[in-house]
Amino acid sequence: MEKKWCGYHQKMEPVSKFALNAFKESGLQDHCKEAQNTMVKDYYDRNKELCSKKSSIYHKWYSGEISTEQKNRMVTKLNAKYGVKTRV
Repeated sequence: MEKKWCGYHQKMEPVSKFALNAFKESGLQDHCKEAQNTMVKDYYDRNKELCSKKSSIYHKWYSGEISTEQKNRMVTKLNAKYGVKTRV
């Protein structure tokens, strides 16, 4: 059975526990699926208000209520307000 290092759990895990990622040389994510789920949940728990506001913006965009430019401006403002360094 082929294994890969999970940086989150600091141990070798079977490759079947990793999601695919075409941008990585190995073709797999750096963390196993369980670790990725834990990290996403922890991020959400620490940033509920930001996540809720962004979700509302994306919902308006998907439903056609706002344009892509409006969505990008709104998300950029939120990121600046909450100190998030990311692309839209």
